[in-house]
Amino acid sequence: MATGTVDDDRRFAATFDFGGVDTGLVMTEENDTEVRCELLVIAHESEVMLSAAVTEAADMLQKANGTVPAQPGVLLPDLGTRAGLTADGDLLMEHGLLIAPTLWGGQTPHVREDGRMTLILQLALLTDEEYSIGVDQGVDKLLRRLHRRGEDLADWRRD
Repeated sequence: MATGTVDDDRRFAATFDFGGVDTGLVMTEENDTEVRCELLVIAHESEVMLSAAVTEAADMLQKANGTVPAQPGVLLPDLGTRAGLTADGDLLMEHGLLIAPTLWGGQTPHVREDGRMTLILQLALLTDEEYSIGVDQGVDKLLRRLHRRGEDLADWRRD
């Protein structure tokens, strides 16, 4: 796990060895190229809490044995409870969602090796209401709604 500060009030946690986990993805145009990822989360919380969230997401994906791909749009139910994301006895965020990284303005850093491409995948945390919208109406609609409302995905204390 790597942790650090993005700016004055946001911190990050990221895996640095999750790229060894095969979640079953391959490039469409290059069937012999495996797609792997490292996970990243950014929030206004402690590095310990961020590390717990990323570790739990990685664990959930690894335990799925390739049945849950590590790709944008994948929902991770109950991630917050499993990771113990609480403050003052209250659960901060209940669920996870994998998204394209927002940190680099739309560009996704990646590394190409023989037969493999590894990229960064961001973990966003969701409230029960947000998760329900993602399940019932689709992740695209949820992301449009979050954007339209100006929700800060780094704020794990949002309602």
